[in-house]
Amino acid sequence: MRALAVLFVAAALSPSAPAQTYFPDTITFSGASQSQQQLLAFTGLQPGPVTKMQMQAATDRLTGSGLFVTVKYELDDNVLRFTLTPSPGVLPVIYDNFPWWDTKTLNTLVAAKVPLFAGALYPEGPMLQQVVDALTEVLATKGVAAKIGTSPVSDEHGTMIATLFHIDAPPVVIASLTVEGAGAAWVAAIAQVEKSAVGKGSLSGVRESLAAAIREVYTRRGYLDVAIAEPAWGTPKLEDGKIVAPLTARITSEGHPYTVSAVHFAGDPMTSADVFAAQAKIHAGDVADSDAVAATVDLLKAPWQAKGYEGVNVNSGAVVDRAQHTVAYTFTVDPGVVYRMGTLTLIGLNKRQERQVLRYWQLPKGAVFRSGLTQAWRGVYLRSRAGQMLVAEELEHMEPEYDYQANHDTHTVNVVVRFKPAKVVPNPLDFHPTWH
Repeated sequence: MRALAVLFVAAALSPSAPAQTYFPDTITFSGASQSQQQLLAFTGLQPGPVTKMQMQAATDRLTGSGLFVTVKYELDDNVLRFTLTPSPGVLPVIYDNFPWWDTKTLNTLVAAKVPLFAGALYPEGPMLQQVVDALTEVLATKGVAAKIGTSPVSDEHGTMIATLFHIDAPPVVIASLTVEGAGAAWVAAIAQVEKSAVGKGSLSGVRESLAAAIREVYTRRGYLDVAIAEPAWGTPKLEDGKIVAPLTARITSEGHPYTVSAVHFAGDPMTSADVFAAQAKIHAGDVADSDAVAATVDLLKAPWQAKGYEGVNVNSGAVVDRAQHTVAYTFTVDPGVVYRMGTLTLIGLNKRQERQVLRYWQLPKGAVFRSGLTQAWRGVYLRSRAGQMLVAEELEHMEPEYDYQANHDTHTVNVVVRFKPAKVVPNPLDFHPTWH
């Protein structure tokens, strides 16, 4: 039997239409990256008898995956055609700390358990949990009862560009870091980076900071083109409830040293060109030292931040001449807007101590934010002698740690101060042995 009409999903049908049976010889899918076989298996359809209800159920399942924003079908003669529009919200996945496998292998293992998975998913759809479950099963084959977490990955504009999967428990720890390919001149500095890695958690931020630390060893001496391959895992082991694995990074090219050909700054309301010339940490003829550039950026930021411009941005405007191995810097300042004091949170004090800190706190909510003033209360308070010696002495033996949390939408800065007991170094002159 051959259908003579074209059936669209949105077409008006008679009340008996859902029960009507059609007999397509072929079922096709267009607009998707998945194979025809994958999509056919996912829908559960087969050439042969099919009802309107079954076609609609297949459509619903495809849209329910989150991979497609629209799914339309038509039955034309003996061919059932599905037209799929991929969702723009589908983003690639990234695996963080799975030391047994690389990304390609993990994608293959997950795809074997999650229909239609091909290394990307819609973060708000059901496939997210399906991938978590698949990764949990894959880790179980290694004897690991894992807890898998996910995090959004955003670009510099705050736009989400990927979904990061990571092992939250048991902790994954770097057993050692080996940096290969470094010349003899860098061995001592690289050894310090290698030493610093031991025992650290292996989330991507840590690995990125280690790669940055390796790169800084070179850029401090003007080697701006150093290239480092993505760190690779060695064989992991389960030890003391942790996944412990070595990490190896390879320097593929050290490049050449660069010198500074020119440094420009036209001046701004906070720093004149003459003051900049006298105080800048980088000059023409110097090695293109990244630390010196960063120190010069901080020099230009400081007076703006002292006036409440917490979001001030300083661009070094590097123009690199790779043929001559030189770099010219043109510093420009975008002060942005004034930031104001937001909330204050005190941690580690009793109520009486909190009242005393607040009594001398220098920045009320809404005042222009200046980080120096957030710490000024301490000097003012400890100089006070208004019958508060007991509390003052208690605070004198506590060390405050300041956490500034800038909100770039409201242009405020929330301050969290954590108080911890100060480390007291005993004075050997105060030692009085007890004789028995």
